[in-house]
Amino acid sequence: KPLLIVNTYTCDVCSSEIFQQISSKTFSPIMDCPNEQECKKNSIRGFLHMQTQACRFSPFQEAKIQEMADQVPVGHISICTPSWLLGNYPYAFLDVCDPFNLLHYFAKISLDLNF
Repeated sequence: KPLLIVNTYTCDVCSSEIFQQISSKTFSPIMDCPNEQECKKNSIRGFLHMQTQACRFSPFQEAKIQEMADQVPVGHISICTPSWLLGNYPYAFLDVCDPFNLLHYFAKISLDLNF
């Protein structure tokens, strides 16, 4: 599924394009036009409409890595670490640090699998 990187809006009053950089999976859209030459100067409230054609997307998968059952003591819960796999590559290198043991695990994951 795609991950939104840059969101594009068009104002219905001044027809200007506004770009919003997105740095996480969730974001809150801009509602009012920030254009100072038209909308703010004339005290007009211009509403923004999202334009998906001009937006920038990136391929994205979320992989959850879980401890093996034989490595977890009896009666304990195994640790599950979510990781983001970004980019358009046939495989991804993943570097995961265990928060309790401070050990680094390095893995090569094939992205042709359905997670």
